[in-house]
Amino acid sequence: MIFLYTLFSVLCLCIGFYFGYKLGDAKELPDVNPIKVANKVTTEVSNIKKKKERSKELNELNQILKNIDRFDGTGQGQIPIKKG
Repeated sequence: MIFLYTLFSVLCLCIGFYFGYKLGDAKELPDVNPIKVANKVTTEVSNIKKKKERSKELNELNQILKNIDRFDGTGQGQIPIKKG
């Protein structure tokens, strides 16, 4: 029984090496242009910054709309708006 387990594991190992080599030999690594990668990273960072700015502007606009809904002719119930 031990002989079968040993033979089976060695057989699986050989098959794995064969197909792994065959698969790795067929594929070529893509050429990576570092300038394009750097540009993509900078655009992603700028998009994140823009999203943060937009969310701040959106919060200000929502606060303004809430203040409009609460307006009763006086300044009571109004929440000050933080700009910037």
